[in-house]
Amino acid sequence: MERMLATPADAEIVLRLYELRTETVMRQARAWMTGEFWPATAEEFFAVAENPADPHNAWLRQVLTYWEMAARCAARGGFGGAVCGLQRRRIFHAGQVFAHSGRDPEKNRDS
Repeated sequence: MERMLATPADAEIVLRLYELRTETVMRQARAWMTGEFWPATAEEFFAVAENPADPHNAWLRQVLTYWEMAARCAARGGFGGAVCGLQRRRIFHAGQVFAHSGRDPEKNRDS
């Protein structure tokens, strides 16, 4: 795979991601995700993810969508293809929880 140099547009995306990252609620949500929320099973994950009444549901959705945006940019070669190490570990951990649960994360749970 040919490595492309970062463009001014890539730099703008990185700056925007850092701006989002410093927003007060995002900082609180990231602190909770990286410090407190380590589900051992898919059931523990979905107890928060599928329960809008859970006080951490919004934080979970906010952080996951932020990481998804950053990962998509990195996967497409933006900002040198790098994703922060902690985010990579969290994504890997979430994948391991699904892998051991027998639950298909791609399947629509409502059908």
